[in-house]
Amino acid sequence: MLKNTIYVLLCQMLYSAPSFGAIEVASPYAKVLLQENFSQNTWWTTGWWGDLFEEGIPEPSIPTPWASTVDSPDCSGKNCNQVLKVTIPKGTYSLNRFFSKDLDVREAWAQYRIWIPADLGGWDLGEDQKDINKLPGFNGGGKGKGNKVETDGKNGWSARVGWRVDRSDNFNLFFYTYHMDRSRDHGDLMPWNVSVPRDTWITVTQHLKVNSLGEMGANFDGELEAWVDGRLVFSRTDLRFTSTTDYEVIKNFWLTVYFGGNRTAPEKIKFYFDELEVSGIKREATITLSQNYPNPVTKATNYMSKTRLIVKENGPVSIELINMLGQVARTLKTNQFYEKGEYEIDLNFSGLASGIYLLVASRGGKSQTKEGMERTDGIKVLVMN
Repeated sequence: MLKNTIYVLLCQMLYSAPSFGAIEVASPYAKVLLQENFSQNTWWTTGWWGDLFEEGIPEPSIPTPWASTVDSPDCSGKNCNQVLKVTIPKGTYSLNRFFSKDLDVREAWAQYRIWIPADLGGWDLGEDQKDINKLPGFNGGGKGKGNKVETDGKNGWSARVGWRVDRSDNFNLFFYTYHMDRSRDHGDLMPWNVSVPRDTWITVTQHLKVNSLGEMGANFDGELEAWVDGRLVFSRTDLRFTSTTDYEVIKNFWLTVYFGGNRTAPEKIKFYFDELEVSGIKREATITLSQNYPNPVTKATNYMSKTRLIVKENGPVSIELINMLGQVARTLKTNQFYEKGEYEIDLNFSGLASGIYLLVASRGGKSQTKEGMERTDGIKVLVMN
């Protein structure tokens, strides 16, 4: 009786849970505005970058030991992928900001991989929530940053990612946004609905569309969205960034790493970045997955299921099963080459705990294609023991 009740509840969760969003909206890209895989320690000379500077570090220079190319943290052998390591030294703010060249588009998608170390923690924002740590994001120019700056629609805006480690040692992400209707002296905090894993690579995707202008000024149709590993974790479509044509485009993408506001780093902090790409136009997805069948997957099906993979361009494809914490529960296919066509894929879910998982296909990345990473929607799968 209890097992049947649990089964019913899980089925209800499976079919009534909100959508995790369509990652194909965010990648891959047709009009590349910025593309950087940090494979060389001279990455800032590739032509994608404009102003490069650091604050909080005496006599900054490029490159520096605080922003340098190193082996990927998940590689301990030879022939490791090279990634960007950004360090905030103890006792500094270390505002590492690398500005892209002018983008000058009203809408853009940005995607990058980030590795957040497990030993990062022990702090919180405090009751006033004014000290905000920053990560990369979009900038509309002008005064859309800084302490107690009025963003009135005529003097700029920004939408960077903020981060914090709370009292329970959870790593949280949110948008830190200077827009026309913000509710505080600083940028508004817009929390993402995600539990961020650490000591693993995650893919962060951001989408921003500047609001349109009408006879009455700024329209409430600006868009700001975020995905983590293909899962939609934030969405607003009613924002106002500007009321003037002076700031109606996205000016730059900021590769920002910053600690504090009134505080300095209590210890050395480090992040790793890889496969950064910014685009102004989306294009049709080259891979799609259909809903698996049967679903739910149970003992009666021998924990086997099938899905249909549609491939529109030749190339390698990986298929993974992601749990609700955003962790890879099982890798089903790894860079298997498929020619253009439709394929029925057998899936083995034996040995997995009962619960809801996301079935995701992906292709691309540093070792496979120059067009960036592509991930399909997360297909919800129910495993019932």
